[in-house]
Amino acid sequence: MKLFIGDIAKTRLLKPLIIFFFIIIIFFCTMPFANAQKTRPEMPAYLSIQSPALSPEKIKEKIKEIEVDKELEQGLRNKLLSQYRQAVNSLEIAAVYESYTLSYMQSLKAAPAEEEKISRLLREMDTKPKALPKIDLTRFSTADLERKYTIIHAELASLKEEQLAVEELLLEQRARPSRIKEELAVARKALQEIDKELKGIRISRENPFLIEARQIALQSLRQARMKEIIMLNWELSSYGPRVQLLTAQRELASRKLVLAQLQAKPFEEAIKEKIKTESEKSKAAATLAESTKAEQYPAIWKIAEENIKLGQETAAAAEGVQQALVSREAAQTMLGKVEQNFNDAKQKIQVVGFSKSLGHIFLEQLRNLPDTKQYNKLNKKLEKKIGEIWLSHIKVDELSKSLSDLGREAHRVVIETGAEIAHEKRSEIEAEIRDLLKEQKTLLGKLSDTYISYLSAMGDLEIIQKQLVVTIEQYSTFMEGRVLWIPNAQPIGKRESEDAARVVREIFSFSHLAGTANIFVMDVKRNPELTLLFLIVFIALFWSRKRFRSLIAAIGDKVSNPSTDNFLLTIHALFFSVLLAIPVPLLLGFTGWRLQDTLDATEFTRAIGKAFECVGFTFLYLQVLYFLCLKKGIAELHFQWDGNVLKFLRKEIKWYSVIFIPSTFFIAVSWFIPETERGRAGRLVFVAAILALTAIIIRILKPRGGMPGRHITENPHGWLSRLKYVWYPSSIAIPLILAGLAAWGSKTCQY
Repeated sequence: MKLFIGDIAKTRLLKPLIIFFFIIIIFFCTMPFANAQKTRPEMPAYLSIQSPALSPEKIKEKIKEIEVDKELEQGLRNKLLSQYRQAVNSLEIAAVYESYTLSYMQSLKAAPAEEEKISRLLREMDTKPKALPKIDLTRFSTADLERKYTIIHAELASLKEEQLAVEELLLEQRARPSRIKEELAVARKALQEIDKELKGIRISRENPFLIEARQIALQSLRQARMKEIIMLNWELSSYGPRVQLLTAQRELASRKLVLAQLQAKPFEEAIKEKIKTESEKSKAAATLAESTKAEQYPAIWKIAEENIKLGQETAAAAEGVQQALVSREAAQTMLGKVEQNFNDAKQKIQVVGFSKSLGHIFLEQLRNLPDTKQYNKLNKKLEKKIGEIWLSHIKVDELSKSLSDLGREAHRVVIETGAEIAHEKRSEIEAEIRDLLKEQKTLLGKLSDTYISYLSAMGDLEIIQKQLVVTIEQYSTFMEGRVLWIPNAQPIGKRESEDAARVVREIFSFSHLAGTANIFVMDVKRNPELTLLFLIVFIALFWSRKRFRSLIAAIGDKVSNPSTDNFLLTIHALFFSVLLAIPVPLLLGFTGWRLQDTLDATEFTRAIGKAFECVGFTFLYLQVLYFLCLKKGIAELHFQWDGNVLKFLRKEIKWYSVIFIPSTFFIAVSWFIPETERGRAGRLVFVAAILALTAIIIRILKPRGGMPGRHITENPHGWLSRLKYVWYPSSIAIPLILAGLAAWGSKTCQY
């Protein structure tokens, strides 16, 4: 062999031989790829591996072609369609981000000039005289004044709405810088993950057409994330000029609002003066009638008195119209605000999906939603008021019809008086009565018109408030289903402990305690009858507790005897058990109600009042449960529960009440207290209360020694015994999951 190799080397054949071997190796290595190319299934031309340009239109065309192709395998078609639809969605989101970027760029360029323009307008307004030129409004009738005032009032409402919108934008922008930084960090992290997946997809061995679709989807998503990062950077860059412009716009809107209020004030005063003048005319007629009354003509006095009442009714109805218009504008503004927030929330979720920062915004919007119960109560009052106004309007129309012929009506009044009137004075008296009836007919016409305006304003207010309730409920349902599992705060840490300590100091500060007590005492003085009624009920219930216990025991003795047992006895025992539980929760609920409803209520007292209400409901539930478990009570004698288990339950309820009642109060206060990021301070207490509840569940539901222990021992083959390793761990895991979510950052678990 050595000789042979040496001969080859000598004959210079070694180099060509090595090249030959390399060619053979390359040939055999490339055979599988050649066979793969030959065995690859034939695909339609539109599924070419050449990637199309990343435009939604071209990808949508490809989607249509895939949808109409019946020869394509169903599983592959679904996967391809899913990837391409994701790509279209990402590109549309990228387009939205790009439009936002352009708006921020334009704001950065145009904001300084616009701010300077507004500043110039403000300086011009400062140089103009403060007082408006006086307008002679005496030449206008009451109807003309009301018509002009309605136009001015509509402008006033529009300016108020504009000012509120600018205020909301400013409030939202104040928290944007920190949220922009969070969103930038999330977007950059997502971009890194997309780049990593794009690198890995190139060496994937999946179907090449599916690889292409996934690559296009990832590239589209990458483009969307890039556009988002660019948009957020431009938003951060333009933040200062935009906030300065919004501040200037708020100042301008405030100045315009003040000017409009000054313009509206003379019309308000003129309308009131007109109504007052008309009432004075009726009073003058009454004064004239006094002299006539002395001459034994009571008919004139009676008509004059009716005219005075009609003038007063017209003035009251006109004032009611103004109040209804103000309430209508406020409800319309609130409806527009809720609808705008609702639409913005839908758009944000559609564009950027769910995120921590959005969860924080949505939770704040959810908390700030108006209470639908309040609007439902107002609507019931409105329905009743509209019915009363409608009946009054019908009566006024009937009276007006009876005055169609004033001469005949005046003659009838004179005859019905029954007084002997001298012939020479009869015509004079009839003339006076005719003038008073003419004035009465005019007043009835004005009152009828005012009632029509009143009905229109009240009807509009009712429709708007009902629409507002529906919109709030839809918005609340939409938000609650989306923010529950979104982390909308930082995990529990030092900041939450500091907030909890601050809330405790604020609640128990002398100024707040003294102020709350003072407001409650003032409300008691203002409503002594209501307070006295409550005290009578409370003392009667509290004083009768021993009586209720003895009645429950007596009923238990009857139930124990089969000859006297009756289902109604259980109802009676349940009734007395509830009466036993009511006194203290009733005291808490009444205190909370008055702290919220009093005229002098502040934001802090309302928060304390709501907390008292929450504690009252919670304590009522625990008390009812406790008294149901009394010795010789409903659970033992009526439902035949084990006495030892009930004794154990009573002990656990007492122990948990000591923890849960203060926790509920603190959580509620931290949720409703003003100038606090709601719920953050209470998360720590919420987690502690849930952990305490978990400890009680572990002890109560323990398969051995707990409530179900006896049943499981007596029925070892029953479903409760068989599934004890399912329901027992699940009942422990549920509160632990809630506590974990709250600790992780989901304040909505408390909600």
